[in-house]
Amino acid sequence: MVAMGLQEGVTASRERERAGNMRLAPRPGSEHTDADALLCVYDGWGRLVKVYADTETDGELDTNDDTLISTHYYDGVWRG
Repeated sequence: MVAMGLQEGVTASRERERAGNMRLAPRPGSEHTDADALLCVYDGWGRLVKVYADTETDGELDTNDDTLISTHYYDGVWRG
């Protein structure tokens, strides 16, 4: 995983996985803090399938402690 460079005035972490998908993202409206970070999960085709709130603020997905915010489903023709 590669930590992305920060934009000026933004202090929250952004991490992308090798495929380029954002794994750790700032929560809209709270871009200046890691405390409200979002953990993104992708399927084998690079489509976003789950978003969790990083409740432990450790940057690691723990499905027992982190809160599931949304789940996305896709059909065979890539419709969400």
